[in-house]
Amino acid sequence: MIMLNTLPGFNEEYEKRKCELNKLRDEYSLLIEQYTELTDIIRPQLESLYMLRIGRREHQLFSLQIQLRRLKREIALYQGARNRGEKITEQAVQAILERELAAWLLELEEQKKKIKAAEAHFIAPKLSKEESGKIKVLYRNLVRKLHPDLNPSLPPLAAVLWNRIVEAHKNSAWTELCLLADMVDELLENKEAVVEQTPSSMAELVAEIEKLNAKYMQLKSTIAGLWEKPPYSYKRELEDSERVLQRRRELARQILQTRRQLAELRKILDELKEGGSCHEG
Repeated sequence: MIMLNTLPGFNEEYEKRKCELNKLRDEYSLLIEQYTELTDIIRPQLESLYMLRIGRREHQLFSLQIQLRRLKREIALYQGARNRGEKITEQAVQAILERELAAWLLELEEQKKKIKAAEAHFIAPKLSKEESGKIKVLYRNLVRKLHPDLNPSLPPLAAVLWNRIVEAHKNSAWTELCLLADMVDELLENKEAVVEQTPSSMAELVAEIEKLNAKYMQLKSTIAGLWEKPPYSYKRELEDSERVLQRRRELARQILQTRRQLAELRKILDELKEGGSCHEG
């Protein structure tokens, strides 16, 4: 019986390392799939749930808080003019307020956009469990075939296709993703366009393993860090219906309190204006 390691050109250590590289590629492709699912699927789901259950009330409170800041500043401007014995026009006051509150108003508008996006995501058609499973398998195969970290020697067209795949997955364009998968198969069937992906020497093989392992560890760390930041950090709160209810009640209390403060400040502002400290400009 002829032993494999006695055959000409056979290197047992090289084959062992090659198996190690292939295993690492499989593990890294699964990690890429996990990261993509977190960013493209789970992230918008959590953002949508949070904005609809809690974020809308936070937006309402923030809007009232901006009005409160505006009124306090407006009163301060009129009161300051009165103390100095000066006149200040309504136009001048509003110009100052718009300038000073610009950043707050921009943030308020961004919150509004997030709420609209959450509503759109909530009513968008959803894939069945079977369809989702098929897409998951399809994307996993595409990662293994085309991801640049796993296939650095593919031709430029592969990079173009990969970018389109990333965008299609992010936008849940599943039909387009299937069409792109067919294009990938056509590309890889053209053997002249595909360069051998396995390093030809032991030194290159070891270097490739070390390089890919570093990328693997970095991505693993990135995934772990995601759960410490919004919207991923919302997951535990959203899964606890009692915590959600308590948060909504607290926001409702703050909204009511802020509205009362606004009513009081509007009376003060009206009195200042009636006192003749300002005139129309």
